Amino acid sequence: MKLGKTKRDHVSSTTLDQAFSRRSFVIGAGMGGIGVLLAARMAFIAIAENEKYELESESNRVNLSLIPPRRGWILDRNGAPLASNRADFRVDVIPDQLVDTSATLAALGNILDLDAATMADITKRVDEAASFQPVEIATGLDYEDFAAVSVRLPDLPGVIPQRGFSRFYPTGPSVGHLLGYVGPANAEEYKEEGDPLLITPGFKIGKDALEHQFEQDLRGVPGARRVEVTASGRIVKELETRDDVQGDPVHLTIDGPLQDYAARRIGLESGSAVVMDCRSGDILCMSSMPSFDPNSFSAGIGSVEYAMLREDERVPLRNKVLKGLYPP
Repeated sequence: MKLGKTKRDHVSSTTLDQAFSRRSFVIGAGMGGIGVLLAARMAFIAIAENEKYELESESNRVNLSLIPPRRGWILDRNGAPLASNRADFRVDVIPDQLVDTSATLAALGNILDLDAATMADITKRVDEAASFQPVEIATGLDYEDFAAVSVRLPDLPGVIPQRGFSRFYPTGPSVGHLLGYVGPANAEEYKEEGDPLLITPGFKIGKDALEHQFEQDLRGVPGARRVEVTASGRIVKELETRDDVQGDPVHLTIDGPLQDYAARRIGLESGSAVVMDCRSGDILCMSSMPSFDPNSFSAGIGSVEYAMLREDERVPLRNKVLKGLYPP
């Protein structure tokens, strides 16, 4: 006896085939739609946002570092420099290139004879810095210290001795209160301007008196160095260097020799002297003594020297011309 399919079985099979076909169509259409959306998104990224991602890729591959500009000179009425720049020897480190950070910093501390407080500050700045960002170890070095670091470079990977420029005041204390001094920007100054130049190692701004008053004229335009780096920030090669532009010179009505003479005449006494040309109103001399050496402040004055100035009863840190009060 043959067994055949019943009508009920036939209907059920046909229904299942139709349902499967509908599901296949829906799934296929959905996958096709997703494929179209993905293709459209890829086309949008490749065409419309090509420049955006190209710039992001370039920023990951190339690192731009600033070169501090040389400050403009401050000149007296005869064109003689009251504040100029001189060759400066400095040592920086690049954290990413340090093989043994603690050992390298300890070696530099021994070579440069850095005290414990300075070493603690350096260690903190190295730990907090970006891996590719140079960190200043010491500046204003003499040639002997610079050479001592340079000859040990094979044993000090990540250490970079550099030649730059630092501020120099030929007559020292005689222009201390007149010109002021320069120093690294603090957190408040960086927050106010937001200029990355202010946190570039080796860059200093005017902190007091005319150095501060004419900051924008004296600052100059920074140079730049483009280097190719790996994903971790390691330098592969130098691509391009743009030189800095020195700041503008500032000409004063001050007579340099007269300013120096007045400072010597007051000497160790506590007093001040101002000389004005009554015909033109030009200030020829503005001396306040005793004073401080702006070269010490600009290079980073030590705690002992600063304490001596602060505790001196003759108040050498006060500009007696502008801040002194005297009975008529």
